[in-house]
Amino acid sequence: MDEESHIATVGPRSFLFFVVADVGPPGPGGRHRPLAVTYRQGRGHGPSRSMNAACRRIRQVVQDVARALDIFSSPANRTAIEAERTLAAAEYLRPGRPEPPRVEVPGLPQPSLADDMFHGKPQDVEQPGERPPSSPPRVDEWVREYPFISSCLRLALIRADDEEEDGAAGMDDVQERPLATIFRDDALEYGAVVIDVSDLDDVRYGIVGSKIHYVAATGAGFAGTMGWDFTESYYHGPPPRLFLDNSGLRTPLSGAAYVDKFRVGRRKGRLEEWPALQRLERHHVVDRRTLGYIWPPALQTSSEENSNPIHDVIDDDATVQKFISDVLSSETFDIQAHGDTLRLPSFQDRLRTCLLRDPERLRSSEASTQLLRLAYASCRHLDWTTYRNLSFEHIATTLLDPAHFDNVRALSICVDEIDGSSAPLLEAVQQREMMRDICFLEGPSRTSDGKSLDIFLQVCASPFASDLLGSRNFFITCAFSAPLQRRAWLQDPATGTRVDSPALRKAFPVQHMFVRQQFVPHEEVEPQDIMDYDQEEEEEKEREREREREERGEVEEGEEEPDAVFRPCHFYAGDALLKPKRFVSGFLQYCRWILDDRHLVSFAATPSSPSLPRSMDTQVGPIPAENLAGGTPFGSLEPGEWVVVVSHEWRTTQHIRKDQRLHMSWGYPSDWLIGVPVVRYAFLRARQRIVLPDGAGPELEQLAGPDSVDVAGGVKEFLQDTGVDWKLVDERLEETNRLLRERWRPGEGPAKDLPADMKLLDVFEEAEARIVFKDFLADAAGVRTDVIFRSLEERDTAGGARPLGSQRRLEPPEIHLSGYRPRSDEGTSWLYGPPTMM
Repeated sequence: MDEESHIATVGPRSFLFFVVADVGPPGPGGRHRPLAVTYRQGRGHGPSRSMNAACRRIRQVVQDVARALDIFSSPANRTAIEAERTLAAAEYLRPGRPEPPRVEVPGLPQPSLADDMFHGKPQDVEQPGERPPSSPPRVDEWVREYPFISSCLRLALIRADDEEEDGAAGMDDVQERPLATIFRDDALEYGAVVIDVSDLDDVRYGIVGSKIHYVAATGAGFAGTMGWDFTESYYHGPPPRLFLDNSGLRTPLSGAAYVDKFRVGRRKGRLEEWPALQRLERHHVVDRRTLGYIWPPALQTSSEENSNPIHDVIDDDATVQKFISDVLSSETFDIQAHGDTLRLPSFQDRLRTCLLRDPERLRSSEASTQLLRLAYASCRHLDWTTYRNLSFEHIATTLLDPAHFDNVRALSICVDEIDGSSAPLLEAVQQREMMRDICFLEGPSRTSDGKSLDIFLQVCASPFASDLLGSRNFFITCAFSAPLQRRAWLQDPATGTRVDSPALRKAFPVQHMFVRQQFVPHEEVEPQDIMDYDQEEEEEKEREREREREERGEVEEGEEEPDAVFRPCHFYAGDALLKPKRFVSGFLQYCRWILDDRHLVSFAATPSSPSLPRSMDTQVGPIPAENLAGGTPFGSLEPGEWVVVVSHEWRTTQHIRKDQRLHMSWGYPSDWLIGVPVVRYAFLRARQRIVLPDGAGPELEQLAGPDSVDVAGGVKEFLQDTGVDWKLVDERLEETNRLLRERWRPGEGPAKDLPADMKLLDVFEEAEARIVFKDFLADAAGVRTDVIFRSLEERDTAGGARPLGSQRRLEPPEIHLSGYRPRSDEGTSWLYGPPTMM
């Protein structure tokens, strides 16, 4: 490669993430098999003059991996991960299981060069009118085999990060792929990340990514410079050529080694500059044999061999096997007769291993009960997902033995083949007060999620529903599977309506969020061009002189700001199963990322302990599914049900908006050029049943009045009214305000005209909260009658009318973005095409 024509060396833009575990049969590819495969489409352009894009690619994957390891290492997620991992082991080791055909993700060419905004207008930026119409991505119809683990991985990739504003992927930039997907090291577009969850006390990872060299094409020039110079050169001519360097690729790298490989972003030994690298330092790197199945030897282009010592299972437990057979064949269990067997070293572990090798032997019998009690006595997690021939009554009888399960904290069962009423089991669980986590899962070969939904509906209808839902954590397959397929799940199968249960409303009190988003007034701003630095400095001085004259009253203020125009957004939060403390924790995260979080993912990954930061202990819950499915019309509020009204507003001035040209040339983030966002909110509780009227009128005033709803106030008042004592809520509020201030920095930079001490998170006054609530009720009534809302871009200043009225358009107008920033939720069309069969 000619050094004079070399332009840049970057890493892959996108990555395939594989979550694997040692659950498969021995073979040439090793024993590790995938439990989840997810593709993360990168948003970076080609290398820019300042190499910001190249550094962003490296930071992106490091942050993604750190977030994923935080989630998979969290004790709060351990029960569900262990249960799905056990289901995977049973499936991969099932006799006669056919090996599925392998598939691959196509690796498209990398983008061409893109100049950094600091140096003027980017090259070859597509115009807004040239974009294809945006449409929801195609969602594959197949059922995700292990939806909780897939949800953990998806949330790690799409969740916003405090380290970097654009670190998280958009919802549509991430897509689950079949478990038979392979990694190809000759793909220009993507690399691979492997996360090994075989041991949840030691979750490991590895990053595999080739170097991609950009080399000037024959006939291209650098505008007079000898070789490429990041500051002075200007590329012109045919697009550059790309060369893939995958030497030494077979060795998975740590985060620090991957960063050092590309020599960008940090100085040696300065891990504090990248907090994600500090978190990765706590984890070991996987060895090569972990990659054997996802990267078959026949596809390796490197010359390194796959050294994988296969450790066959040696059955040296003939005594334990005979013990199991004797117990199952007899009607009574004689401890004296089997005393020598019970005293064998590690007898309990060996007994569990033998039972798991042939779980079909255990059926609803007294002998099975005795074996389960012996095998799982003193275990904290009763992971019985493999034993599918047990009944609810038999599991309940086994649980109620006082001598064996006093230490139990979690129960996991597979409900695929269990029929009948779950009432005996629910009563037994209710009596086991120390049991906190309950998993009702379905197996990977299911064709629907109906069985897990049915048992959850039985929980909601149980006489113990209030206690169970309020004090236990339920992990239900349908609750995690439905969001991945973009369909609602908390619905009555017979009627298709939302499940209405008093116990649900009591345990998960906030069912609805009404969020209004302000549209920023439009200012005519000259298009950005390559500006002379002296001209920039002179224009900034002139603006400063103009501000000083205004402050002295020597010139008139600009024209009045137009009335605020909002877009109404109705969110259903009931299917996220959020108890009060988790709702507040998620809500404070949502307030920090309200610009980015359009699907309420902030509520699905929250700190499990209020005393720990989310990077240390993140609890995963269901992603609100009904919003992803398109939502259903708002119907009614029941007595005691809570609603949150949220107003996302912009504090901005004409000066800020008119200075966009100057500040964009300086490289400021585009969001910062609008102003400073402010979030105001209030919690309201229905006093009586609220049913939407047929239209706007006096009825709406009554429905928003004191006789119909109480305005509780902010998060502290909400927790107090729901009986939750959270001593650290003030600390969390202070932290949220601090992070908002650090991100938006009022009184500095482009926002220097705004007060530095302005409130960025505030609670509505009661009267204003009722007005906003009434507006949303009117808007919901408009949706129900299919009345069209006027254009959201149209200004309405007549009489100070509010934009949220009895009319609303069913689909928002298309918003054209400038070419300087890719859409945050835009995925590539090829990503959603059918997989290529090998």
